[in-house]
Amino acid sequence: MKNSPQLPRIPRRVRISMALRSFLIESAWNNRGKQNLGFCFSILPALKTLYSGNELLEAAKRHLSVFNTNPCFSGLVAGMVVEQEAREQGGKTLDGPKMLRMKSTLGSSFGAIGDDLMWLSLKPFLAVLAVLLFLLGHEWAFLWLVVPFSLANVILRFRGVELGLRGAPAVSRYFERTTPKHASAALKRATSVLLGAVAGVLLSWNHSSFAEFNIHWFSFISVLPIIVVCFILRSRNVSSGKIGAVICGLILIGILLTV
Repeated sequence: MKNSPQLPRIPRRVRISMALRSFLIESAWNNRGKQNLGFCFSILPALKTLYSGNELLEAAKRHLSVFNTNPCFSGLVAGMVVEQEAREQGGKTLDGPKMLRMKSTLGSSFGAIGDDLMWLSLKPFLAVLAVLLFLLGHEWAFLWLVVPFSLANVILRFRGVELGLRGAPAVSRYFERTTPKHASAALKRATSVLLGAVAGVLLSWNHSSFAEFNIHWFSFISVLPIIVVCFILRSRNVSSGKIGAVICGLILIGILLTV
């Protein structure tokens, strides 16, 4: 049995450089190639480790094709692409079109996963949580949006590069254990509950002073049905935007009834 070629090791400083450069993936966004320039820039340190001379130039040109993905998952895609480059380069059987098809597929797949998890689930959840805490009197409530989201972004990029360099089997095993779809669904349900809580706080607003408000816990408990309605709507896959519209309508009705 013929042994598979040993893959070149990507130094740690190169992996860190890839992760840091991934933060600039959208800095050169353009209509023609989307994130192609930023992606090529992010994997360039690894390409320099694998190639030199004309081979390096050809490898860089190869990754100037159209590319687009969720920025938070760009490190994972970059790691998987570099791993495949190393595998193909080690075996001396580089297939350019195959590489581009694989990169495009990875970008689309993780773009969809990342958009759902980060933009449509985590960010709305943290934003509503920050609003609720602010209404409850926490002046630094915005940090609950900025810090956790930024931390998740950093972890995804650095961890993504490391995981991607382990190859597709390792990535598949990881996502079998941690399903982003389930995390997204849980965050969306939690967001619906928090939206109901925000509605309860707003309905408990003390109209005698717009700058100050007083929470009446009896009034807060009385709007628990709103929270239940939000949870039911979310469980039926109603979008957060529509749920927000329902809550705004209920708040408006409540204000009109108390005038």
